[in-house]
Amino acid sequence: MEKENIYDEEYLKKNYKNKITSKKMITDKFCFYFILENGFEEIGFLSDLFDITKDEIEKRANSFKGIAPKEDKMIYVRKYNIFTKERSEKIQKGLYESNGITLYMKQIDKILEQETIDDAVEYLLFNGIPLGQLQYNSQSYVTRLLVLDETKAHKVEKKLKEIYDAYKEKIEKRADVRREAHYQKHLKKEFDIREKKRSRKIKLAEDFASSKIKTKKEFCKKNNIKIEELEQAITYVRNRKLEIADKIYEKISKNELNKEISNIRNIIGLITNGVNQNGEVRQFDLLDYYENSKLSFKDFSIALEKKANNIDEYRKIKEYIKRYAGKIKAAEKIIPTRLNISVKVNDKIYTSTEKDELDAVTYLKENNIPLLDIVYRQKLLRILRERAALDNAKKSVK
Repeated sequence: MEKENIYDEEYLKKNYKNKITSKKMITDKFCFYFILENGFEEIGFLSDLFDITKDEIEKRANSFKGIAPKEDKMIYVRKYNIFTKERSEKIQKGLYESNGITLYMKQIDKILEQETIDDAVEYLLFNGIPLGQLQYNSQSYVTRLLVLDETKAHKVEKKLKEIYDAYKEKIEKRADVRREAHYQKHLKKEFDIREKKRSRKIKLAEDFASSKIKTKKEFCKKNNIKIEELEQAITYVRNRKLEIADKIYEKISKNELNKEISNIRNIIGLITNGVNQNGEVRQFDLLDYYENSKLSFKDFSIALEKKANNIDEYRKIKEYIKRYAGKIKAAEKIIPTRLNISVKVNDKIYTSTEKDELDAVTYLKENNIPLLDIVYRQKLLRILRERAALDNAKKSVK
C-alpha cells in the first residue's frame, strides 16, 4: 500500500481540519518539509488550516533549516530566494501586501466563486470560517475593491451580505452538539480547577489560623510550602471568609504584631496628617512605612484597618493601603543602572548623581528596607530635596 504524503494539502484538509489537537503536529520539521513540498506560496493554506500566522510558520521552518540535511537545505534556500524575489516584484507593482492581506482576499474570492448562496454557505461550513472573520474580511475586501471599481464593489458587497445572512441563519439553526459539549466540558474543567485552588486557599488559611505554630515562617517550613502561597491564602479569605480572617488577625496580633503594636497609632497619625519635612507637609509614603516598621506591609495593613478610631481615619488608611499594595506586588528589585532622577525646587533642577544612587542603595541595605524600585526612587527624591533645602538654608545665612 502506498504511503500517504502527510504534506499534501488534500490529505491535511481531510484529516486535520477543525481538529484542536492538530496544532501539535506543526513542528519546526513539519513546517520546513511542507514548504519544501508545496512552496512558500502555500504557507497561507497552512496558516488558514491550523490558525497559525504565516510569520510563525516561516520562523519554525527556518529554525529547522539549520539542522536539515544539506540537500534539503539547498532546495529550501533556492525556493526561498525565488519566492522573495517574486514577492519583491509584486510589492513594487502593488499586487502584494504582507500580514495576511492576500490570504483573506483569496478566501473571499473562493466564496464568491460558488454558484449559489447555498453553495457559498456549504463552503463556509466545510472550512469552519467564523462569522466575525467573514464579516471583517468581507468589509476589507469591499473597501479595497472600491478603489478599483465602485460599481462592482457595491454588487459584491450586496452578494457578500446575502451570503453572510444565510450563513448566520444556518449556524444559528445548526446545533453543533459536539462543539457545544466540548465547550461545556472545557468550562467545567476550568471551574473545577478554580474550585480546587479556592478550596486549597481556604483550607490553608484555616490550617494556619488553627495551628499552634506562632509564625507564618515556621508554619510554611513545617508544611513545606512557600510563604507566598500562604500570603495569597490569607489575602483571599480577608474579604470572603471573615471568620477565618479574624482568627488569623488575632493570631498575627498576638505573635508578630505585638512587637510593633506601639507604632500603629503613630503610623495612623502620619498617614492621616502627613509628614513634616523641611518645613513642608508631604504624604506618608512607602519608604516612611519601612522606616517606621519592620513588619511586612500585608500584615501591618491588617492591623492598621483594625486600629482606626473613626471613619475618616479608616478611609485614609484604606486609600493608603490601596495606593501601595498593588505597587509592592508589581515592584521590581533595584536594577543597577543610572536613573538620572530630577526634581525642580525653587526654579532650580536637581538631578541624581551616581553617588546619590549608591548612597540610596546603601541606606536601604543598612536599614533592612526591601530593595524595591519604588522605595529606591522615593529615597533618591528625598536626597535631592534635602540638597535643595540645604542650598536654601545657605542662601538664608548669606
